[in-house]
Amino acid sequence: MFFLPTGEFLFYLFFNLNSQFTLESISVTVSVKSLYKSNLIKQSNATPHLLFTLS
Repeated sequence: MFFLPTGEFLFYLFFNLNSQFTLESISVTVSVKSLYKSNLIKQSNATPHLLFTLS
């Protein structure tokens, strides 16, 4: 998987963590989403490379 649209990528990441781990992982995913959204506010052309590194 490469450059999916932002919303789909975040959903995919969330779904994978939800199916493989526990509520703790969901909390981590929500934190990652928040950080990524903050990044998008600062950089309008940001790519999900940070999330690929984390996943």
